[in-house]
Amino acid sequence: MKSLTASPLGEITGQLPTSTGQRMNILIVDDYAANRKLLRVQLETEGFFVAEAADGLQALEVLAARPFDAVISDILMPRMDGYRLCHEVRKDAALRDLRFVLYSNTYTSPADVQLSETVGADQFVAKPAPLAVILGALENSPQGQRPRPSAPADAEIVVKQYSAVLVGKLEEVLRCARLNRFRAQRSGSATVARLPAAAP
Repeated sequence: MKSLTASPLGEITGQLPTSTGQRMNILIVDDYAANRKLLRVQLETEGFFVAEAADGLQALEVLAARPFDAVISDILMPRMDGYRLCHEVRKDAALRDLRFVLYSNTYTSPADVQLSETVGADQFVAKPAPLAVILGALENSPQGQRPRPSAPADAEIVVKQYSAVLVGKLEEVLRCARLNRFRAQRSGSATVARLPAAAP
């Protein structure tokens, strides 16, 4: 295998034959450069062609510029998140057959997984995941594949599910904030209780 170097956004490096003997092109979409680099290095080691995008809007630009076989996308990103990106891909006649994997450590609840199915993702993988799990999600064989909707999901349904997911996520953040505040208050009270009494 040829020596591989860090690739700028949108540049493809590496190679791997697919089951048809063709080289498989993968687009990684994540707003954290370190996450993209880690996954890119892992996939390049396996021989894939790899390109990167920092959010959904940039991913659509990259997808329009050259052909790809699959997308691995984070969900929580600025400008356009992974759910919306997947929905836009499924609406585009030129892109809708791409294998699409949502890969997230933030959106991992049953409702999050359900929304990934609604927007048409082929697989949902929770971060961090072993490389074998990611490679399995990229498999083109029909075994274990999630049935893909025959048509893009209705926008109203997507918005409704998406809103529910966001509300749930905000409630979770608020619960964590309240818990952290409570722990900090208890810790402060315990520290005051342990202080020695002032000398008379």
